[in-house]
Amino acid sequence: MNPNASQPESSTDELPVATQVSGRASNGDFILSVLAKRTYRMVDNRWEVDEEQEPLFGDPLANADHPALMQRDTDLHPQKEKTDVIIKGHAYGNGRTTFLAGVAVAEHRMMIHVSGDRMVDRSPADRLCFSPPQPVDKIPLCYSHAYGGVDAVSEKKYGNPFLELADQYRGDEIDLAAASPFRYPRNGGGMGYLMEFDPASFDPIPLPNLENPSQLLTPETLLYGDVDQWPLMPLPAATDWLDYGAFPRNALMGFVPLFDPQITTVLEIQAGYVPAEIWHEDFTGNPATYIAGLNGASLPLQLPHLTGGEPLMLRNIHPQFEQWGFNLPGEVPTLRTDGRQGKLNDTRPVIHTVVIDPDTQRMTILWRGSAKALRPYLPDELERMPFEVIWD
Repeated sequence: MNPNASQPESSTDELPVATQVSGRASNGDFILSVLAKRTYRMVDNRWEVDEEQEPLFGDPLANADHPALMQRDTDLHPQKEKTDVIIKGHAYGNGRTTFLAGVAVAEHRMMIHVSGDRMVDRSPADRLCFSPPQPVDKIPLCYSHAYGGVDAVSEKKYGNPFLELADQYRGDEIDLAAASPFRYPRNGGGMGYLMEFDPASFDPIPLPNLENPSQLLTPETLLYGDVDQWPLMPLPAATDWLDYGAFPRNALMGFVPLFDPQITTVLEIQAGYVPAEIWHEDFTGNPATYIAGLNGASLPLQLPHLTGGEPLMLRNIHPQFEQWGFNLPGEVPTLRTDGRQGKLNDTRPVIHTVVIDPDTQRMTILWRGSAKALRPYLPDELERMPFEVIWD
């Protein structure tokens, strides 16, 4: 997934809990980075180092139930410009039909409007209508339950033009079904994406359980109108990993989905999540935007680098507590890269990724320390190069 990075041969499977990788910084400098992962478990309201340590992961892993979504990202990026905060869990309703779930990290906030299962259907007056939400036990905080997905109604009516090219391809390297123009570019694995409404042939479809509180769907705003109007639709709301093929990660890496050129900006740019330069049909990416695309958390949870000890508060995301608050562990590893000629280079450790599972009360933290390198290094070289990780 990252052609600027080199890592040991074993990176395609599970690695130990620390390794050294070669790559480039956003300014183009060659760097060596030491990556160190630490797994904790909550014991008596304290985070303690878990006896079972999760290894580093070399390759991204697709969601087995929703192939358009990502179960986990690689741990081996040499540099991420921000800290990804991932919440692997559920929003708990305790029988409520609608409520708010939220994540707070220091001064940063993300809120999600949660609804029980609903359908959009045809009213007796031949208009769109939403069914009342059902009571909620728990809803996965995954993009499968957020706004998006494939507009199966339009795809059935108009077809997927890319499937006409199927006889020109062999193997499974290219998923032509995933290239459907009726798949929501921001989230190909969600629900509720609908272009048009024909009362004579309409069948009910499910609506998302997770929404941005400021962009709640209504029968009047549900239809997106045409395939190039997708930028006007809501941002998906979830706390899991965002796939590389989803906007804006794909655009940051130089693959901008088709859009109406009269739409001059998008919410992601207006909110300051991504640079305005990506919003051009001819944009092909650059080193800075490529590295920005390596962050894969929900946009509000891509944060300035965390360094340990920050306060977190989860609302309606713990199976027992309506509010679950704690601080990240304060221990900071000493990370040193190979400085060549028998030397080790000091680094300033920052957190690349925090993954929290409230259901099991486990957390992993991925640290990174980088220093300039003389050149890029091949995987077999990295296997022989020293580095240092010290946990105080």
